[in-house]
Amino acid sequence: MNEKILDFIARGAGIVLGIIFLVAAALKGTDIIRFQRQIELLLESFSLPPIDALAISATVLAVLIIFAEFAIGSMLILNYKPRPASIAALFLLIPFSVVIIRVIVTNTATDCGCFGVWLERSPLAALIEDAFMIGLSILSLFSHRPSVEEYKRWVPAIIVTGCLWTAVLYTFPPAWAAMKPGMELSFASYERNPDEPRLYWFFDPNCYECQSQVHHLNQIAAAGYEITALTASSPAHITEFRLDFEPQFIIARIDSRWTKWSGLRLGNLLAIEKRKIIRVWHPQRLPEISELDKEYAE
Repeated sequence: MNEKILDFIARGAGIVLGIIFLVAAALKGTDIIRFQRQIELLLESFSLPPIDALAISATVLAVLIIFAEFAIGSMLILNYKPRPASIAALFLLIPFSVVIIRVIVTNTATDCGCFGVWLERSPLAALIEDAFMIGLSILSLFSHRPSVEEYKRWVPAIIVTGCLWTAVLYTFPPAWAAMKPGMELSFASYERNPDEPRLYWFFDPNCYECQSQVHHLNQIAAAGYEITALTASSPAHITEFRLDFEPQFIIARIDSRWTKWSGLRLGNLLAIEKRKIIRVWHPQRLPEISELDKEYAE
């Protein structure tokens, strides 16, 4: 193949890959909490950090991935050190592909979180896309065009802009953002005493992890904390759950679309006060009664 044509194709591959990375980073940045929870779920499937370190590990990884994608994308589009950027893309894509393969085999998650809340992707679709992007990364290595040094000032500008975008939407979450402390729980206003402290638990009657939590939640309810369990399951499944596990708390049905939109996973427990979320607990790290006393006392 003519060297100029190969160089043209390689440069085009770099630009396409750069655009994909910038779009992916920007979409993740629109709802970093949801992306962080997706990483948390994946880390848990690998049994990597201890439960207490899971949330902070996932948050750090989410921030680093978004930062790396903004950096790689801007460098490839502007042709500033494109070869190191292509190599960095490979270092990001190959491990991620391995993780996705594991997700497909173990059926751990239904959405990879690659393009945030707006473009949901199944693990299989994500794997195909990763293979395509790995191909683009390898192809872009064949570009012989010199690095455009005068554009180097634009790279940090794009990175800073992207990070500010993420920070603003994290601080002032839009309507579609995943639930996090500080946000108002809209349906809490329909409760008898909406401003009173209460707990919301997201579950499914067929979820084994949820079933194992009932005894502990009954103890919390017996200590005087009002718990409302929320599920999208049918009334028949709820009745069967009541008979089998004898929950000592209220069970209410909600729309399945809400549970998906909220970014919460089965087994999450939310502490609510004055209609606002003050804490979200991991399914494997439910609070002791003394911890709840302290949480609501602060």
